[in-house]
Amino acid sequence: MLNKIIVIGAGQGGLRAAALLAKSGYDVCVYENADEDSVGINWFDGVSEKLFRDLDIAIPDDSFKGFPVSFTAPGSDKPLYIWTKPEGMDWSVNRRSFSKQLIAEARKCGAELIFGAKVQSLIFNNSAVTGVIVNGEQILADLVIDSSGLHSPFRRSLPVRAGITAEPGESEVFNVYRGIYSQTPGFPELPDNHKFRMYLKYQGKKSISWCGVEPSGELNVLVGMIGKMDSNSFNLLYSHLKMDNPIIDSVIDNRCAESSIPVRYPLTRFSFPGYAAVGDAAFMTIPIMGNGIENSIRAGQMLAEAIISDDSVSIDTLWKYQVRYYREIGAACYLLDWIKRGLLESDNEELRKFMESGFVRDEDIKAVMSGNIGEVPLSEWIKKPGKLFASRKFTGKVLGYALKGVRAAAAAYSIPKKYNSIEVDKWAYKAENAMKEI
Repeated sequence: MLNKIIVIGAGQGGLRAAALLAKSGYDVCVYENADEDSVGINWFDGVSEKLFRDLDIAIPDDSFKGFPVSFTAPGSDKPLYIWTKPEGMDWSVNRRSFSKQLIAEARKCGAELIFGAKVQSLIFNNSAVTGVIVNGEQILADLVIDSSGLHSPFRRSLPVRAGITAEPGESEVFNVYRGIYSQTPGFPELPDNHKFRMYLKYQGKKSISWCGVEPSGELNVLVGMIGKMDSNSFNLLYSHLKMDNPIIDSVIDNRCAESSIPVRYPLTRFSFPGYAAVGDAAFMTIPIMGNGIENSIRAGQMLAEAIISDDSVSIDTLWKYQVRYYREIGAACYLLDWIKRGLLESDNEELRKFMESGFVRDEDIKAVMSGNIGEVPLSEWIKKPGKLFASRKFTGKVLGYALKGVRAAAAAYSIPKKYNSIEVDKWAYKAENAMKEI
């Protein structure tokens, strides 16, 4: 039996892993810098009902079923709708409430959680991570699980030979402002298909912004850009969002925040002897939207199950965790990343025509925005570039990015089943090269 497993950060994936490992008898401790009441951002994000069903997780009490989403290309007056039957709609889940639920479950399973504990650094010994320094104290462990987020200082501290990307590029980060607003007094109630309006390349910038009406009547407003969002860009986007959505009145409470989210394919390596990353620390989000709740929790489940199955934290076991994540989730994100690039780099008029052509269907938009491209058979994704070429209506970047995405996903899916440093190096080079502009 292993002696100790440490989780840095109370992220959803880390908490899920902590609960399952502790339930199986492992000595697990979660260190979180914030106080317990501040864990998780106080806003709602979509989580599929399938996650709760598959992993037998209770749906938080304050959750609600979302509305259909209208998705609009720049200059278009013909939005696409992410329609689905009510029973198939995602649940809108309050992140803070969900974090509290996962914390309670981890405690119930026997994990120790210490809040207000600053993890200062990793401890290295003989080319492996062997523990952490917390508030000046050295604490040894068999495995350190990094659940500390996008800009993890622990990931950055790993040796170059680990081959783990230290930081995402500027174009791989979604910088957002999000706030809760009141409705303009006397504004008529919107029909369901206009209660959540999303804008792609808003105002011609690399932006995804939205305005959504929640069941409480509050407005969920987001202004976001890929890469740096300076004050001029923010003011332009925000002012136009209010003009396009006159229902927006004013901020009603302190639930406003700025945050940065990875929007790229996952790390090609997220393990090292004595270390494993999960969630945003491993870039486990949806490259289009950034939401990573479901991917993170599933990754935490996979990591715990690999360790429990082998009763080991060897690099072979940690690699099994990565292989499973890539086969079930990660490889598809390579395609989604190229789709994101194609959407954001295309000429606005070409993109508008492309979106209105009928080539992209409502179910395609739903699959891409949710990250669940498995809902559309792979054969369909492979055929799409050919159909696009055959139509002779759209070429250039749209076709090029679609083809690159299919090739990149295939390269990522070819991940070696067993750990061999030479084969892993070859695969990582191939996968990363497939994501470069050539």
